[in-house]
Amino acid sequence: GFSGPRFVMSLNPEDPAQNKGFMVLNVKDETDISATVLRLDEQIEHDFPNVSARVKKMFLGPSDSSTIKIQVKGPDKDIIYKKAQQIMAVLHNVPSTLDIRTDWENLITKIDVQIDQHRAKRSGLTSEEIAQALDAYFSGSKITEFREGDNIIPVVLRAEQAERQSLDRLRTLNIYSNKTGQTVPLFQVANLAPYNQFSIIHHEDLFRTISIQARNTEMAAEDLKLIIDEQIQALAADLPINHHIEYDGVIKESRAAQKALGASMPIVLGLILILLVAQFNSFRQAAVITLTIPLSFIGAVLGLFIMQAPFGFMVTLGLYSLAGIIINNAIVLIDRIKIETASGKSDYQAVVDACLTRLRPIAMTTITTVMGLLPLIIGKDPLFYGMANVIAFGLGIGTILTLAVVPALYCGFYRITDNQAKQV
Repeated sequence: GFSGPRFVMSLNPEDPAQNKGFMVLNVKDETDISATVLRLDEQIEHDFPNVSARVKKMFLGPSDSSTIKIQVKGPDKDIIYKKAQQIMAVLHNVPSTLDIRTDWENLITKIDVQIDQHRAKRSGLTSEEIAQALDAYFSGSKITEFREGDNIIPVVLRAEQAERQSLDRLRTLNIYSNKTGQTVPLFQVANLAPYNQFSIIHHEDLFRTISIQARNTEMAAEDLKLIIDEQIQALAADLPINHHIEYDGVIKESRAAQKALGASMPIVLGLILILLVAQFNSFRQAAVITLTIPLSFIGAVLGLFIMQAPFGFMVTLGLYSLAGIIINNAIVLIDRIKIETASGKSDYQAVVDACLTRLRPIAMTTITTVMGLLPLIIGKDPLFYGMANVIAFGLGIGTILTLAVVPALYCGFYRITDNQAKQV
């Protein structure tokens, strides 16, 4: 019944229910968690076919990057539930996709007691008496109290569990009539009609909302969206007015975070350009430094591809940090060129000597930074793995390109050639 405490902020416990349970397993350090999760899934499905279990690894951050969440909203509950089933069918067709479910859960069967008022009146029964008898049968009715010392214990009369789960026993339930003083079987005054009903109906922004969740063991939610988005949009096209489908969860959170960062990006770039121009008193030197920013993205993309790291908010944050580090290398290199030129050397020789002088400090800084990120990469840290790969690969490859491209751009902007050095 209890779904467990929220002992970490990233955990969203299920609502308490008598048919649900929650368990945390602590494994040894050398355990392959991914393989263990798959093995537990298979064992529970094999040994307990009537249990719907989900085994997943604990994650850090606001949402699990491997879990995709799609919402269908609208006023008509039947339409959005049917559309949710179609979305689940789309997810079932994607390999390695597990734990496909909705937060409305499965339909439950209820019994509609349809009272025949004419027969009930002839038997001396009222609707209230029938309702009270059914309530006592299932929920229990307090008939007396038992006193034990200072404690008062209520005595409740209720049918046994086996009888409460038997439809035949319910049909023969005897209902007492206060008017005639006799009991009448339920089936003589009412018909029992089973029907399906939603067990849970969630609302969001005053609209009925059903959420479909699934996780893929081979790709992140962003990558899974690219595969199924065309089919999802096709399903959304035939929805009635005021009904729509939208992505939620990690995709929505990532989009909001990236939008917030992107909104301030032009202001930050403008401030960087102003500071560079003020520092070097030159538009050309500021342009050379700014043009090195795209060099960092080459290594970052290669790092994500080689290490198969998921792209998300932390990766975006890593790209911004990486751009700042690469700019720092270019600033150090150009500042050294100015120092060499001020010492009386020719422009070409100043560029060469500056590169040779700054090669070791820049290389050592890059190596120590990459070495510091290796624990996060080797251990596949659940929160910083993508960001660590972006910074490590982007910094390593970007530094090499910076040492080659910045001198070339500088010479190109200032028209410096080897012939000029020889003439001097």
